[in-house]
This record gives sequence, structure tokens and C-alpha cells, in this order.
Amino acid sequence: MHTRWTATSAAVDRDFEADIVEVGLAENADGSGRCLAFQVGLARVPDPDFDEVYCLVTETHASAYGGVQQLELRGRTLGLTLTKKAATALDLPSRRLVLTLDLTQDEATAVRDGLAQVFASSVGWSRPWRLKLPGATPQVRARSVFRSPPWTRGARRGRVTYRVAAVHGARVELINESTGAVDDGTPITFVGELAQLLVIAESDVVGQRFSYMVVPDRWGASFGDLRREPPMPR
Repeated sequence: MHTRWTATSAAVDRDFEADIVEVGLAENADGSGRCLAFQVGLARVPDPDFDEVYCLVTETHASAYGGVQQLELRGRTLGLTLTKKAATALDLPSRRLVLTLDLTQDEATAVRDGLAQVFASSVGWSRPWRLKLPGATPQVRARSVFRSPPWTRGARRGRVTYRVAAVHGARVELINESTGAVDDGTPITFVGELAQLLVIAESDVVGQRFSYMVVPDRWGASFGDLRREPPMPR
């Protein structure tokens, strides 16, 4: 069974000042309806303790890190095959997703090149093992050697709670309350996005607590069911 829909609008954001690349596809021209976004952070300085992995986000804010096994663009048809866990985290009825790109030629080209940038900026083991983006710039190769993500080794499925410790420019610094350490591996790292999801003012973000259901898998980790948590007792 395939999940099929037509994307009539697209947005490609290469914000190198904010260190992020994002490709968003939406069913309707105003950005509503079914949506799928590909996001990845851009590491200006390589960090041996954290490899960048792309993130998939839907219109319900469900998200999954990695999880694309195959991605192929044929003309105006974009086909994806996801891992079972990624499809579940994104609340999709099937692992196979087929999007018809009802876009202008310039928009279709921007989407193609934007996807190439997303995967080129992601660590090699997280890329699809089949990746076809004909004529894309930059050129990007599919995953050639399987290697488990370092943070999933020995990890367990469960709900993880985070606390916003500080704000640095447009980004939030999150503390994983299970480990007490700063955690960069969550889908939400921007002040505005977190404030919108928690329905609070950006000035009230510091000190807030929220949790995800985290499901580690071979391709990274899937995050879903974001919940706002009560304040810490004093």
C-alpha cells in the first residue's frame, strides 16, 4: 500500500546564518493540508560527539530522525520508502510515500537541490541506501556502508523529559533530565518553534519542561507525542 498525495507548494530554506537547511512540501498552495519537511543542521565545526542526521516532520509536528531507506526523483514524482519505525512515528499508514510535485520548474529544481543539500549535510550512515536525484547540485552519494548511530547503542525506548536551560540567539539549550547533560539530538532546537508548540511566549521558554516518546532504531531515533510537562517542584 502506498500513501499518495500531490504537493502544490514548496519552500526551500538554506539559512546558513541559522545553520539549517529545510525543504518543505505542502498539499495546498497556502501551506495547509498534508505536509512533509526535510531538515538538517549545518555543523560549522565538525563535532566528534554528534553527527548531523536529517529530520522528517509532518503537518502534525510528528518527527523522525533518519529513517529514509530509499528516495528517488523521477520527473515530477518523488518516491520514498521509510523504515517501519519512522512511518509509525510520522503516523503514516504505509512505509511507501509517493508525492506528485505540481510545481513550477524553478520550484521543482529548488526542491531537488534542497534535498541533495539535506542529505549531503547528513552523516553518511543516515542517508538512504538508494538515493536518486538526477542533475542535483550538490552531488550526493547514497549510504554505502551500514553503521549503527553511536547514540542508539544500548538505548531504550521510552519517554524522555527535557528542560530548557538557556537560550543562545535563536536556539535553545536543552538538558536531558534522565542524564543531566546537554542534549543536541532533539527535533526542536529553535526558540520560536518551541514557544509555538508549547503555546507560550518566547520570553517564557527558559525553564520550561517538555517530553517526547523516543524510539531508537538503526537509522537514528524517532521522536513523537510531544507533551508539555509541569514545572519542577520547589
